[in-house]
Amino acid sequence: MAQTVLNAMEQRQSKFSIVLHQGKPIGYVTPKLLKYEQGPVKELVETFPLHLRERTPTRDALSFMLMYDFITLCVVDANHDFLGTVTYNDIQTKIKQSYASEIDQEGV
Repeated sequence: MAQTVLNAMEQRQSKFSIVLHQGKPIGYVTPKLLKYEQGPVKELVETFPLHLRERTPTRDALSFMLMYDFITLCVVDANHDFLGTVTYNDIQTKIKQSYASEIDQEGV
């Protein structure tokens, strides 16, 4: 129920929660969406513009985030089962690590 999820989000200081139905992401909710609601969460979800596949290149994931103005996207397998998320910060960290390892290898 909406208030149970809202309470959990407030305790964790979450800006949003991903909503799954039978292991598949159906969207997300925010505290603002849940604040005055009493019903099932799955009826309140906002949908993601797309889901990333396991092998989506980092460059494409970043492009989708910028194109749709999302900092977090769901990753799904071939059956559309939820595997996790990738965030803008994840990509930023990966890029920084890549450049750091290049610098280390070049001995600069």
